[in-house]
Amino acid sequence: MQPLVEMAKREYTRHEFRMLSYRSVLETYYPKGRSILAPLRVTYIFAGPRETVLHALIMKNYGCTHALIGRDHAGIGDYYDKYASHTIFDQFKPEELGIDIRLFHEVFYCTRCDTQATEQSCPHDEQYRINISGTGIREMLRHGIMPPKEIVRPESARIAIQGVQPKGLDEFENAISPVGKTIKSIFPFYLNRTRLGGPKRTNPLTVEELTNRDLEAVNLDVRANANKIYQDIFDEYTSVGDTNRNLQPEWVMDARETLHHQQQMVVEDLKEKVKQAPKSASDEFMYQDKEEAEKELNVATKILGDIPKVLRADDFDYRTWNVLPYKRYRGSDEE
Repeated sequence: MQPLVEMAKREYTRHEFRMLSYRSVLETYYPKGRSILAPLRVTYIFAGPRETVLHALIMKNYGCTHALIGRDHAGIGDYYDKYASHTIFDQFKPEELGIDIRLFHEVFYCTRCDTQATEQSCPHDEQYRINISGTGIREMLRHGIMPPKEIVRPESARIAIQGVQPKGLDEFENAISPVGKTIKSIFPFYLNRTRLGGPKRTNPLTVEELTNRDLEAVNLDVRANANKIYQDIFDEYTSVGDTNRNLQPEWVMDARETLHHQQQMVVEDLKEKVKQAPKSASDEFMYQDKEEAEKELNVATKILGDIPKVLRADDFDYRTWNVLPYKRYRGSDEE
C-alpha cells in the first residue's frame, strides 16, 4: 500500500500523523506478513488527470500491482471534469502502463446495504447514505468530532484528529469551510430528511442556515441509527423466517399476545356499547349515538387486525416436511 503522504495544503492533516493513522489501521486490520506500507512522498501539483498517470507509473516502479484511482484524483475544486482522472486511461493500453488501474466512482456507505457502495452497485437513494468526503472529514476533525465509524476507522481518526491543522475553531466558532457545506458533503440526507432513513422535512433546510449544533445533531443521529437500519430489517425478516422459534425474543411474542388480548377487550366492550347506543344522542357532547359508536367499533376492529400475528413454534409445523425418510438424504438407499 502506497499512500501519498506529503503535505498538499496548509490546512491538511500533517503527513507524520497520517502515517501513524495508516500504521494503526494496518496493525489492527491487516494480516501480518501480507501487507507493506510504503508511503510515496511527492508534492501535489494538482495536475489532475496527468498527475494521476504520473502517480500510477511511480507506483508501478515501486512494485505495486494495482493503482486505485478515485474521483477527481489530484484535482482541485471544480477545475477538472469530475471523472477526468478516469477517462484519461482510455488513451493507454494496459501493457503501456504496466500496472492494473482500478477506477472507483464516488464511494459512500449505504446503511440499507450495510456496506460501502457506489451508484453502480447500490440502488438506494441519499436518505440512507453517509458520504466519504476527505474535505468533510478533515473539517469534522477540526470541530473535534470523530467521523462515523462507517467511513473512517476509529483507530485512524483518533490519531488524525491530533494532527489536523489548524485545530479547533476560530473566535467565531468557524472552521475552514462553512459548517453547512461540511454537513452536506458527508450527510446528504440531513437537508431533506428529519433523520437518517427518516421521513422528508416539511421545509427542506439550506446549507446557509445550518449551524454547529446541526453538525452535532446529525452525528448523534448517525451514531445511534447507522447500525440500526439494517439490523431492524434483519430482525423483521427473521421474525417470520426463523422456523426455529428459540432464536426469537419471547418477550416480543408475549407483548403481541397482550396487545391482541387488550384490543379484543376493547372490541367486545364497543360491541356492547353499540347495542345500547340510542339512534340519536340527547346530548351530542356527553353521549354518542349508534352511528358514532359503530364507527368506533369499526376502527377498533381494524386496529385488532393491524396488530402483528403471534407466531409460536406450533405455527411453523406446516413449513417442515420431507418427501423421503431423513436417512435417504444422508445417502442411505434403504427404504
